Amino acid sequence: MAFVIYCLAVIRVTIFSLHPSASYGQSGTPSVNIIPFAEMFRGFHPNHFSFGYMIRHLESNLIGNILLLLPLGFFLPTLWSKFRSFKRTVLIGILSSLSIETVQYILAYLGLSSGRASDIDDVILNSIGVIIGYMVFQVIFCGVRCFRKYSSSTR
Repeated sequence: MAFVIYCLAVIRVTIFSLHPSASYGQSGTPSVNIIPFAEMFRGFHPNHFSFGYMIRHLESNLIGNILLLLPLGFFLPTLWSKFRSFKRTVLIGILSSLSIETVQYILAYLGLSSGRASDIDDVILNSIGVIIGYMVFQVIFCGVRCFRKYSSSTR
């Protein structure tokens, strides 16, 4: 049940949080960034923003994108044994992130959203989140397995 709620929350945050643009229903040219970390630092000139604002923006972008798919890296191997493979889990994470970015692009193209761009940074950071989630699973899984082994050998 927690996994279903998590999936619905991801969809809500990434797709349905998009606000209709002023030209609602009109197609436009969506923003796409395929150069890693170029957009993240664009316009961060000391004369344009305060240093505190720039740091908060970077933190929210980095942390938010990492945390978005971190639970996926934990849930997949926990719920399905075939995802106990690092490669499979990370592949599903990358495909999930690419799917989100593609849907955001299509919605922007159709004029159904504004303020969002399809960005390679999001895919990279989401993938890092999946990897961290998988590592958390491994630590917990190994801990439980070692505890079971220890407790059964002490009987």
